[in-house]
Amino acid sequence: MKLKTILHYIIIGGLFLIPFVPLIVLNSLYFPFIVGKAFAFRILVEIIFAAWLVLMLLDRRYRPKLSWISGSIGVFLFVIMLANIFGLNPYFSFWSNFERMEGFVTLLHLGAFFVVLGSFFNEKLWQRFFHISLGVSIFISFYSLSQIFGWIDIRQGGARVDGTMGNAIYLALYLMFHFFIALFYFFKAQKYKFAYLLIIFLNLIIIYFTASRGVILGLGLGLLIAFLLIFILEKERKILRRNIGIALLSLVILIGGFLFVKDSNFVRKNQTLGRFSELTKVDAIKSQGRFMIWPMATTAFKDSPILGYGQENFNFVFNRYYNPKVFNQEPWFDRVHNTFLDWLVVGGILGLLSYITILFSLFFALWSSSASVIDKSVLTGLLTGYIFQSIFVFDNLTSYIFVYAIFGYIWHLETNILNSNQKEIKINEKPIRYFVLPIILIVLVYGIYFVNVRALRANAALIRAIHPESLVEDSLSSYQKVFDINSFGGRETLFQFLDKTIRVNRDGNVAPHIKEEYLKLAETQVKSITDKYSFDTRTFLVVGSFYSNMSNLARELKDESRAENYFEKSVQFLEKAKEISPKRQDVYFEIGSSYFSHNDLVSSLQNLKFAFDLEPENPEARIRYALVLMYAGNIEEANTVLSKGGNSLYFDLRVMNTLFYTNQNTKILSLWQERVEENPENPEFRKSLAAACIMNDNLSGAIKELEEIIKLRPEFKESADFMIAEIRAGRGQALITN
Repeated sequence: MKLKTILHYIIIGGLFLIPFVPLIVLNSLYFPFIVGKAFAFRILVEIIFAAWLVLMLLDRRYRPKLSWISGSIGVFLFVIMLANIFGLNPYFSFWSNFERMEGFVTLLHLGAFFVVLGSFFNEKLWQRFFHISLGVSIFISFYSLSQIFGWIDIRQGGARVDGTMGNAIYLALYLMFHFFIALFYFFKAQKYKFAYLLIIFLNLIIIYFTASRGVILGLGLGLLIAFLLIFILEKERKILRRNIGIALLSLVILIGGFLFVKDSNFVRKNQTLGRFSELTKVDAIKSQGRFMIWPMATTAFKDSPILGYGQENFNFVFNRYYNPKVFNQEPWFDRVHNTFLDWLVVGGILGLLSYITILFSLFFALWSSSASVIDKSVLTGLLTGYIFQSIFVFDNLTSYIFVYAIFGYIWHLETNILNSNQKEIKINEKPIRYFVLPIILIVLVYGIYFVNVRALRANAALIRAIHPESLVEDSLSSYQKVFDINSFGGRETLFQFLDKTIRVNRDGNVAPHIKEEYLKLAETQVKSITDKYSFDTRTFLVVGSFYSNMSNLARELKDESRAENYFEKSVQFLEKAKEISPKRQDVYFEIGSSYFSHNDLVSSLQNLKFAFDLEPENPEARIRYALVLMYAGNIEEANTVLSKGGNSLYFDLRVMNTLFYTNQNTKILSLWQERVEENPENPEFRKSLAAACIMNDNLSGAIKELEEIIKLRPEFKESADFMIAEIRAGRGQALITN
């Protein structure tokens, strides 16, 4: 078999395997929905790209042609490369981490994927590629239907289906692409139109149950644009034009009908419709995290406007320009949740402009091509829907695959690669076969191992290390292996390892020498990881918290020397976290906690007061500040702080315990009396009130509450009678302490 034929089969086979990547879920890996897909994609692209390089040298027809699209993508990759090199953490920018599996290494693979697709595929191969992907999307849709019916668990929790993506938004975006691909071929098909309609309908159902508002709005807008363009520009197919007009009218009626009933009980109780109803309320929109995150991104841009901060460094931006009002959102944002602002932060104004240039190039190339009006309109709708939803979310590997596939297809339309007029030019194969090919094979093998296999081994070892049934010795060995491999997952591994080290040192059944080995490895890796991620607040906060916990443990074991040493390290790392992120309340919480455990109430109060003043609306800030005020003897001030946040704060278990510890029995009694008045039929509240009565020597009141419990819940009669007997026998206080 000729070398070119072999290369053809490798490239076609590899490219046709890419649509199956979204199916991959490997529970044996850390982040099973992300890592398996990413490594599979990278390895396939590396093999395909290597084969294409050789084929391109053998046959000039497969060499890429410069165009607006290919040129703009090349410029974009170059700008982002510069941004990463001169950014905050070039290592992190290039490799990313296990949770995201992106970074510049993924952009390079996507660029290679785009070049091979656009240079190699003709229209027939493109059609097969997209139909294979449609077939895979059917499987994923049926898998998602099984989640809707409860036959398969939704992995992210809740009721929003996530399919094989592990995330409802990722699934919705994947299906949006396939909705438009099915619509694209529906208009082109002469037969089997019904099959495409079924795929479209199935995709719509699953997208609806993802309740992903940005994607659904993007799909609706994209469909509206596509139909409008067809209705305006299509002159020949009059029946189609009439049907499109009916569809447009139906869309308008559907939107108007929703706006009319948006406040109805049916809409509010429906998971998907209820989420859309919230978008009609200004206050609900303003309370969403992304609308507080976006100003952080624009502020950060002003400090690094040309080339930004590099990929994977938004966590620094988020922490440096942190707004305490996001206390009720997820604590660690690593994306802006707006693709345009993401690239602005990553690459500065040059990064954003180069990204926007790609989008303009796509529309220009598409409408300059010889494709039909309908094809152009549907692809315009797809791009419009994708761009719109990008305002509210960010890309992931699966969406990137199909974004770059669409880029490649429009590039194909723009350049008409491999058209019938091109002729093969004979080239001397010997230098390529005996010199170039071996070099490319060696580089390929090395690249697969260095880029993928090492990190895969580390990831698998990490899963073994954190497995709950692993022996402490085996777990330590697995952690050591991960650290020895020294892959880009070191930071995530350290977080897991420090938590494990605390648990091991608290376990009285673990041999002392094993505990020491854990501590020794922890010390080594803390130094290594904090040096590598010197701008990362989370790393310093986790490490500081680790030393604070170890200090407390050493103090419990009467090892004052070690306790003091750990305390000093705790403050050192936490102060560094504060330096990087001066407005994060949780950093001050941890510093205050560390000082409190060290019996330095003055320093603890100073930090907790500062945290409280940053954002008094945060109930956690009120509680922590008030607790230390109580221990410091400032009872009145503590109650003022708590009461202004609402009486519900008093029923936090920590607050109740502190009230008891500081002998505020009268306050406890009044609180439970109010709670029982509000909820007289709650037996647990009455039980707590009975305990409060005992604390205040009101034994008759305690007996009365227990008798009320018997009336409310006769099944509790035996235990309640026992408590009443104990109280009458003078042993009521023992009931409280027990």
